[in-house]
Amino acid sequence: MIAILALLSGLTIMLISTLTLPLLFNLLLYGIAGGSLVPLLILTLIETSGVDSEYMGAAGGLFFCISEIGGFFGPFIVGYLVDLTGSFMAGAFFLALLAAVIAVLMLPLKTVAVAP
Repeated sequence: MIAILALLSGLTIMLISTLTLPLLFNLLLYGIAGGSLVPLLILTLIETSGVDSEYMGAAGGLFFCISEIGGFFGPFIVGYLVDLTGSFMAGAFFLALLAAVIAVLMLPLKTVAVAP
C-alpha cells in the first residue's frame, strides 16, 4: 500500500507539472497520496518487530530528523535544478524519481495485520 501511494504521489507531481488533468483534481490526488504517506510510515515503524516500545520515541525522532533533512535540502535541490535548466520540470522529475525510490524501498516490507 505504501509503495502504491508513493508511486501515486510521484505521478501526481508529474501531472501537476504538466497540467495534463485539471489542477484541482491533481492537487486532490496529491493530498490523498502524499498526505497519507507519513502516518502510514510511522505506523509501519511502530509495528516493526525490531523496535521495542521503550525505543519508540527515539525511533520516531530519528524518522522525523531524517525526513526534515529532506525537507530542508529538497527546496535547495529543486531550486538548483531550476537554475540549471530554466524549468521546473527537472525539479518535478527529481521529486517523482524520489517517490519511485521510496516505492521500491517499500516493496520488501511485509503487511502486518493489526488487531482492532
